[in-house]
Amino acid sequence: MDKRCIAICDSGIGGLRLLKMATERYPGEDFVYLGDFENLPYGDKSEEEIISIARNCYEKLVHFCPKLIIFACNTLSTVALNHLKGLGVPVIGVLPAVRAGRGLLLCTRATARSGYVKELKRQNKKLFVREMVGLAEKIEKYYEKGAEVDICNDFGSGWDYVSLGCTHYPLIYSKFLKIFKGTPIISGEGAVLRQIEKYVTTTNPKGKEGLTCFIGKESQKLERIFKNLLFFNDFKNF
Repeated sequence: MDKRCIAICDSGIGGLRLLKMATERYPGEDFVYLGDFENLPYGDKSEEEIISIARNCYEKLVHFCPKLIIFACNTLSTVALNHLKGLGVPVIGVLPAVRAGRGLLLCTRATARSGYVKELKRQNKKLFVREMVGLAEKIEKYYEKGAEVDICNDFGSGWDYVSLGCTHYPLIYSKFLKIFKGTPIISGEGAVLRQIEKYVTTTNPKGKEGLTCFIGKESQKLERIFKNLLFFNDFKNF
């Protein structure tokens, strides 16, 4: 039986929602989570910087002998994912979710300006992109210090859906619900969960739960937030 872990990384707490969903769906798997707080935020960095960060995260996680590495970050995924193909360990990422209709994609500056999103816009003429500069950092402060997160509500109207293109954004899902009343809100984690399935090789006999480990500069903070789960309950079925 292959007991190698599944490794997940993000610039901070944004990927914890994906980690939570993955541990619930695949309870027999071992997970390692890297919170790269040293480089937070990713969204205002250049393409070259983001690719370098992605490679460094990959190298750190490879030491844990994973069978799969997941970039639980839209910025890393849209900018750097293609640069890590063929390195040995498979790498997948969270990409912006889109569907038919008039859509609004909320994301970081780097994600908005990535080649991936430019191609999405070319293929989806009704897709509009809004850069949410600084929002990921505000969400980090909210979960660390309780600082309030203010979001402008000048997003227009008539959207068929709103896509949260940063894994930090669903952590304040209830705020978006109030702004976009009645409009479907989507994100890309579900697609990643389906991709994980082909790498799952463990069973989950009663009492044989997998381990979840946190690494990086703020590993204790990550574990505390993850175990609290209050951030997750509001959008459990999102």
